[in-house]
Parts: sequence; C-alpha cells; structure tokens
Amino acid sequence: MGEILKVCNICNVEIHGPYCHQCGQQITNKKLTFKSILNDFVSNLFNLERSGFATSLTLLKEPKKVVSSYWSGNRKYYASPSKFILYLIIVLGIHIARSNNTILGIGFGNTPKAIIIVLPLLLILASFITFTKLKKSIWEHSISILYLYSLWLIISIIVYEILYSFINQAVLDSFEVPLLLTFASFLFTFIWNSRIFSTDKNVVIKSIGNTALQFILFITIVVITITTLLFISNDLEFTFK
Repeated sequence: MGEILKVCNICNVEIHGPYCHQCGQQITNKKLTFKSILNDFVSNLFNLERSGFATSLTLLKEPKKVVSSYWSGNRKYYASPSKFILYLIIVLGIHIARSNNTILGIGFGNTPKAIIIVLPLLLILASFITFTKLKKSIWEHSISILYLYSLWLIISIIVYEILYSFINQAVLDSFEVPLLLTFASFLFTFIWNSRIFSTDKNVVIKSIGNTALQFILFITIVVITITTLLFISNDLEFTFK
C-alpha cells in the first residue's frame, strides 16, 4: 500500500516525512480532539518561538489559513489558540485594573459573573448550530472561535485604551463608544468566523447571512442563559433565607 500523500497547507508543497522541507512545520494530520487541544494548550502556552503578531496579521487577512492549519494537525507554524488566550488574559488584566473593574467601560452590575466565563462557550454554540450542515466537530468550532474572539477582543480593548487616552471621556461616552466597541468585537468575530466556514461560491453573500444568523442565535442563547442564571441565583437565595 503506497504512502498517503501529504501536502503542507502553508506552502502547498508535497511532503515526504513528518516535516515540511520549505517552512519547517511538523505535519501530523491527527484528528482534532479535546485531548489534543488540552495537550497543545499546556505545551504551547509559554512557547515564545511562534510570533503572535505575525499570526494575528494572517488571521486578519486569511483567517481560514490559520484555523484550517490547526484543524489539519499542522500546529508548529502559527501561534496556537492557547497563546492567544494568554495574550487576552494579560490584556484584560491590565485593562480591568486601569478601568475600575469594567470591561470596555461596561460594568456587569447584578449580572451573574459566570456569564463572563461562559461567553466564549455561547459563541461556540452559535457557530456550531449555524454551520451544523458542514459536520465540523465542536472542537473545530472551538478553535475558530477562540482564535477570533481573543483577537477581536484584544483589538477592541487596545482601541478603547487609545481613544480614552487622547479624547475626552464625556465625548466618547456620548457616542456610546464602549457599547459600540463591545458590539464590534462580537460582530467581527462572527464575520471572520463566517469567512472560515463559508464554502459557497457566493462567499460574500453567504457570509453576510451566516453572520446575521450567528448573531441572532448568540443573542438568543445569551438571553436564555442570563435568565436561567438569574432564576437559579434567586432561587438559591430564597432557599437559604
């Protein structure tokens, strides 16, 4: 039985062996599973060899190239999702400390803090439902969302910090800039996610429809989740009184 042909999705050259002779990335072709994601997170979290900045530029220009590379098991060329999560945690920590425990100028009030943690999960669920016909696993959707949500939230926070450093806060608040930046971080996550999953020839039209569907599903899931968490929280308070 002949050797299975392997092609580097970065260089598009035929590969014989475990590494691409042109770019040097390892080609594993291993199926994406929760275990493989966890192993990648642990092994690459503090790996400084791969440039997050270069990967960010490629994600902005060709998001499918980065994400499909990870799906295919070629995980040694671009910075991993775990690296982007680390960047987001660092940026969020600095941002929250500078902005009186708010995120993009928005306080969460009485909203259960658990909603902040589960937001990425709700984004993943919206993506999974929207593109269910493509039969991609929940882990493949998770990788796409973790890359994109981390990237766009980081960009939104940086824009927020720049604007509020040079422009009067009252002026920015009057234009609802914090709300607009929050909206933008979700919107661009869904637009870029649609670029990754849309395979139709009319990719622009298809992406617009898929973006709208993801947003509607996401808002619906968020409302249901918050309502459920508030109900559970109030029920527990009533029980212990």
